[in-house]
Amino acid sequence: MPGAAARSEHMRSAMKLENGEVLREFEIRDVSTPDHPNEVFDSYCPDADGRLRRFHRHITDSRKAWESSCIVMDGAERLGTGEDPRAFVWNGSLCLSAGTFSVGHGFLNRLYIHDARRWITLIPPKRIAPGKNWMPFVHDGNLCFIHALSPFRVLRARPFSPDDGYALLDIVAEHPIDVPLSHDRFPILRGGSNALQVGGEIFAFGHTNVRTGEAEDTIEHRPFAIVYRPGERVSYYRVDHGFHPAYRLV
Repeated sequence: MPGAAARSEHMRSAMKLENGEVLREFEIRDVSTPDHPNEVFDSYCPDADGRLRRFHRHITDSRKAWESSCIVMDGAERLGTGEDPRAFVWNGSLCLSAGTFSVGHGFLNRLYIHDARRWITLIPPKRIAPGKNWMPFVHDGNLCFIHALSPFRVLRARPFSPDDGYALLDIVAEHPIDVPLSHDRFPILRGGSNALQVGGEIFAFGHTNVRTGEAEDTIEHRPFAIVYRPGERVSYYRVDHGFHPAYRLV
């Protein structure tokens, strides 16, 4: 995609949505402890038997949430450390991707394959930064990730051996889309859900990151839609919905 054309596509017309229901509200006010954890970021996906499985992030100490998070399935089974799981199906198995953070080492991105009950470490090219908002999707049977939205960048996993605990990733698309920067000097458009292939297009929701004041509690997340046709174009669509100010992180 030519750079100028890509930039002109960065945020297209509004997308009308109606708020039918709030799946779950949560507000973190108290420091979480092992007997009073914070459980956030629900992610649901049906398994091969059609049973809807739930994954969430379990925080045992909100003072250091990055380091005290684990991923729990169906409210009971602890799968391993990590943040904000994105669940999807690949090669017939329920899977999820998640980042985990350690002070002094930064983020590590991993893939969980439920049928094999194992984690795979995802290794991107050297110039690619890890992070927690990678968006997994399956394109024509290949495992891919939307790594960034400005520039728009897609990674694809190479075939990996069942004897290895890692998978190498390659850049298969990179388009120079320019968007404004947020308070943290990263683009305001961030990753969100897993993505789905619908016909010849990849569809997903991301979130904006905007701080309306000086304090951290003025940060707002608002959804936007991503439509990607591999090798042809990518478009971002605003969600035209008046979210109540009480819902800061949507």
